[in-house]
Amino acid sequence: MAKVKLNLFRLDLFKAADGYFETVTVSYSPNETLLEVLQRFRDQQDPSFGYDKNCRLGLCLSCRMKINGRPGLACQTNVHALVEKSGQLIQLEPIKLEHAVKDLIVDADLASSLKENKR
Repeated sequence: MAKVKLNLFRLDLFKAADGYFETVTVSYSPNETLLEVLQRFRDQQDPSFGYDKNCRLGLCLSCRMKINGRPGLACQTNVHALVEKSGQLIQLEPIKLEHAVKDLIVDADLASSLKENKR
C-alpha cells in the first residue's frame, strides 16, 4: 500500500470554539476512495475523528467536504488519482467552516447554538 499525508481540520465545539489542522499519514490502495481511507484512519489510528458518511453512492451528499480547497464527495474521490493530480498532501476541511461541529462534520443549527453558548 502507498502512503499519503492528510492535513485534517480538527474541531470539537463541545470542548473549544477554535479548530486546527493536524497532518497524519495514512495508507491507501490504488482503487480506494477518500471515504474508505478516512474510515480506516478512524478505525485504526484515531477513533475520535469525526466525519459524515451515509450512502457511499454520491447521492446523499453527507460526505461532502473541501478537498484541497474545492468542494467534493469523499465517496466519489479516488485517492490515487488525487495524489497524482495534487501531490502527497491532501487537505480536508468542512464544506462550510462556520457550520463545523466536530472535525469534518457540519450541522448549521447545532453549530450556531453551541457557538452562542460559548460566548
